[in-house]
Amino acid sequence: TQAARSHQPRKILIQRIFNALDERSDGFLGPDELRKYAEQCGFEGDDDAWAIEYAEMCNDYNLNARKGADLKQFEKIFDKKAGQASIEAQDLVDLIEDTKIGVANVRTTNSEVPPSRAMVTQQSFKRKMSQHYTSRLSRAISRKKTWVAVSRNFEVLRSFSVFLRARYSDTDAAFEGFSKKPFGRLTKAGFLKSLERLEYDGDSESLFRLLALGSTYIVKRHIKWAWNLLMAEELVRARAQRRATLRQRIDTLRAQEEAESDDDE
Repeated sequence: TQAARSHQPRKILIQRIFNALDERSDGFLGPDELRKYAEQCGFEGDDDAWAIEYAEMCNDYNLNARKGADLKQFEKIFDKKAGQASIEAQDLVDLIEDTKIGVANVRTTNSEVPPSRAMVTQQSFKRKMSQHYTSRLSRAISRKKTWVAVSRNFEVLRSFSVFLRARYSDTDAAFEGFSKKPFGRLTKAGFLKSLERLEYDGDSESLFRLLALGSTYIVKRHIKWAWNLLMAEELVRARAQRRATLRQRIDTLRAQEEAESDDDE
């Protein structure tokens, strides 16, 4: 019973939520699956804002950008980034049960769809799933917005990554902008001086601290790491663009089918 499940260890309940959210059943929550959860915890941004949020999670929780979060990583996101560390056990159980029912209903209905209408109906069912998911989750999670905004530290690192990519073609060229020696080392003073010469207007002191992570030097791998910080963001933006293109094709197909239906009448 649900009452009995509410007495299960919190770790088990979070795992059940993870499984309910894992629509692809591949053991990972990708950016789209995580966004659905994030929105119920208070995230309200658009596709561009979500791309940045996802990039931060990839950095902070060491996610594989293409696969997403595994269970252990989701547990950390659940407690920290989503701010759900204090959610009650019964609320977790409600979420698990409602999510299972919603997914099962959509799958059952979708199996009855004629193949000729698969493209159009697939999108409509996904939309219904999203709406149903919102209704389910709102009953299980407090309406208090708990999603934690992008941190100042990540904003500093991201601004530097954007700066590098706007100015240089690759990481080799980027490091050469700071040092002519391929395997050179930059002291803090040398790094800050180079930033000033390059007219970088960000927080240089914090940037050195975040890049060096306790070291007294900046080397090429630090610049490469900063460069790659945007990879997850780019992946999410590309997926959003593909979805927009697909929606456009589906809308066109739907309009054509409606026009043909009117002609038949």
